Amino acid sequence: MCFVHDNFRAIVIVESAQAIGDLPAPFLNRFEKQLILKKDLLNSAQKNVAKTLEAFIKEYNEVMGMKIPKRNSIIGYNADLTNSLVLKLSPIIERQLAGPFSGFNLDFESELLEASKKMLLWIATPESIVRTNVQTLKDIYFDQQKHNNLEEFVQFVTNSQSPMIDDQDPHCNPEKDFFNVSNFVVMTFSALGSVEPFQSLAGLKVSWIKLHDLSSSLDLTKATKDFLASDTNQ
Repeated sequence: MCFVHDNFRAIVIVESAQAIGDLPAPFLNRFEKQLILKKDLLNSAQKNVAKTLEAFIKEYNEVMGMKIPKRNSIIGYNADLTNSLVLKLSPIIERQLAGPFSGFNLDFESELLEASKKMLLWIATPESIVRTNVQTLKDIYFDQQKHNNLEEFVQFVTNSQSPMIDDQDPHCNPEKDFFNVSNFVVMTFSALGSVEPFQSLAGLKVSWIKLHDLSSSLDLTKATKDFLASDTNQ
């Protein structure tokens, strides 16, 4: 028998799906249960932005009288997407407003909203952009962002510089901070089976991993870890 101090407290954090599907009932019954959603972590300003973003996505999908499923326009869309995006971008916008953009009279909510819209365009499908009647969205998608090919995107990420400030029309640019990570998931509808393996991309060495050569998810995890722990010029 193990004695436990009277003041001992334990907090177990699990995904709701895991709690319902995987954890045994006797274990769950030992705890007081609280459900925390990402929207519960938002302050009033962030909630306003998330709500406006949902309205933007709804309007973006209802073009020319067509009601297109949101997942067909925004890849990976789910009910928590806008809340997650607002949480991710908020500290970046706050840092930029206190830093390089501190000399401009910019509003946090409006800057966060515009930055969130631009980030949503990174996972928008090309056909949804073609359908929209908003020319500014098309300009951002086809001219400012990099959706044409993988090499162009890699060059954009690796050469990302500090936010450029336009004195005539200054707005926060969170992309440098947002893309300051070591890995990405690139989603495409292009068939890759017929693509010849290339050895370099935008000046970086490339490692190819074919899923059918792996026997389990552990093999994929090991291959990914080995790749990330190897030469950084990859």
